[in-house]
Amino acid sequence: MNVKYSTNHSALPMIISFADKLNSFARTKLNKELNCHGLKFNQWRLINVISNNVIHTPAKLAEELMIERATVSRYLDQLEDRGCIERSHNQFDRRVVDIKLTLKGEEIAKLGIDVMDHAYSKLFSDLTKTENKHFIALITKLNKHIPEEFTSA
Repeated sequence: MNVKYSTNHSALPMIISFADKLNSFARTKLNKELNCHGLKFNQWRLINVISNNVIHTPAKLAEELMIERATVSRYLDQLEDRGCIERSHNQFDRRVVDIKLTLKGEEIAKLGIDVMDHAYSKLFSDLTKTENKHFIALITKLNKHIPEEFTSA
């Protein structure tokens, strides 16, 4: 099925452009707030995933965020240096490294969510409650159709 926003054009370029702009908007807003903590958006993404999931290993984080393991390791080193995470060897398998947030990491996870909630509420302020519910429902529905190998688990 071809999605059209007019009789002659595909909606895909518009959707991609919106997603790119939204990503840039989120990065800019969050980077501004995280700067005083010496952190950036991509490091916060790791903090957020650790805080929201039962993912406690670098390999699983890399898989979830669809980034290289070496990049995850570098970010984890930086987060540990800044007191946001603690790493320890798994009690059942010493080859596995478990990761958990410190109190500072938990605060930064919440800060990021608060910043995003505030920014997005302004961004979507022209939508009625009903439109907002429909928008979220549509995104959720469309997300289910993206093949698993292109999603973050």
